[in-house]
Amino acid sequence: MKVISQFSELDILPRPIAYVPTMGALHPGHYQLLIAAKKYAKNSLLSIFVNPLQFENSSDLINYPDSKDADMELALAAEVDYLWFPKSAELYPDGYQIISAGEMGNIYEGASRPGHFDGMLTVVARYLDLIKPDFMLMGEKDFQQLCIVKKYIEDRDIPTKLIPIPTVRLESGLAYSSRNSRLSESSIRFAAVIFQALVAAANSKDRKEAISKGMEILHKEEKFQLDYFEMIDSSNFQQVAENQLGDRVICAGWIDGVRLIDNLPVPRK
Repeated sequence: MKVISQFSELDILPRPIAYVPTMGALHPGHYQLLIAAKKYAKNSLLSIFVNPLQFENSSDLINYPDSKDADMELALAAEVDYLWFPKSAELYPDGYQIISAGEMGNIYEGASRPGHFDGMLTVVARYLDLIKPDFMLMGEKDFQQLCIVKKYIEDRDIPTKLIPIPTVRLESGLAYSSRNSRLSESSIRFAAVIFQALVAAANSKDRKEAISKGMEILHKEEKFQLDYFEMIDSSNFQQVAENQLGDRVICAGWIDGVRLIDNLPVPRK
């Protein structure tokens, strides 16, 4: 694995290349992204950068896990070819512009975390411009983020092919997340209620039944503080009518002050 030390080295990366952008605190979900990257291109690139523009809460930025040594071990295990630790000055030179995530960036996660998706899309746009990867892999766990990036790439005819990778889960169904490190063992057990609610909703006959079943399960866990639980049409991220079946169920909330998000695709009947 070669660690990129000079910004200019991005210009001479061998092609084709599959790219995985992360903020570090790598876990088995990231590992699967990196393993998948090797299936799409001979050369894989991993970046680790805690993007300050994505944090609407300064304490979240301060408390974000720092695990550089462990991250490098995981990257080696996944046989990553190139590892890049971008610097803020490289990504955000004087005069850089914040990119708006549009209407999709202002609902659900965007409503609860104002500016989050603008910051995310700004750094992703820089990555795409600087690296020009043949493939970019992102996890479905952050589904709204994935849809926003997909729309950005399509709207601008960017030649990078975006590859979504299914969510990796603990045995309980809880999605792997860097935030899980802030949960106690008991809280991790309680958090399994999110997956249980999503499964029940995803296997319902319409949105009305989905919301009813999901909320019934979530309300049984007193430790879970709900933000939103919804069935949507992922093409526009809008909720569907009560008698319709969307293609994705999404959920977010807090357990012991730690924000968790998750989603499931709805099986086609």
